[in-house]
Amino acid sequence: MPFVTTSARPLAGDRWVGIDERAAARSVAEHLTGLGHRRVALLGHDVLPDAPTGPLRVTGVAGVPHPTTRDRLAGFADAFAAVGVGWPEITVLTAPDNTRVAGAAAVRELHAGSEPPTALLACSDVLALGALDVLRTAGPAARRVSVTGFDDIAEAAPAGLTTVRQSGEDKGRRAAALLLDPPPDATTREILLPTTLVVRTSSGPVPRS
Repeated sequence: MPFVTTSARPLAGDRWVGIDERAAARSVAEHLTGLGHRRVALLGHDVLPDAPTGPLRVTGVAGVPHPTTRDRLAGFADAFAAVGVGWPEITVLTAPDNTRVAGAAAVRELHAGSEPPTALLACSDVLALGALDVLRTAGPAARRVSVTGFDDIAEAAPAGLTTVRQSGEDKGRRAAALLLDPPPDATTREILLPTTLVVRTSSGPVPRS
């Protein structure tokens, strides 16, 4: 049965429509490094199988099973490594589901330590919105945390969420075209779509002490 992949890149010759997840994630992380952020948390859905909600120890992105989450975490890490922030210095949070409620639950203890992160990068807008739900109702320090998402869903703009925009509609349309009318040349069966960094009010410079 013919198929088209729209997430992880397939084997050579298979039909695929998608984005460069790692480069797109790196772009939003570079936005934050440019604002001076060095103490950061990364939030993903089901980062490790059966891991409890919240902070977890991840030795590196290679062990993250979901390819989209793995590539986005890797892109975030690339940008921070470029400014001297290694993987062991980054807080990784996991949510059990890609929902707003799960995102909120994952960040509830984020400011329990003496040096909490100044920025949080979520692997999806849904998780980021859940994080904002918690941080914007917490203390002054939590409200100053920069938060970014990924996808630019409809709810992102009203929330002022800085994010990476990709077109789900275009992805679906191009995937359908590949499925119904595949090109004869296998080298043209992979379509790389563009992404755009959309900067809004949820991200800003590191707060002064």
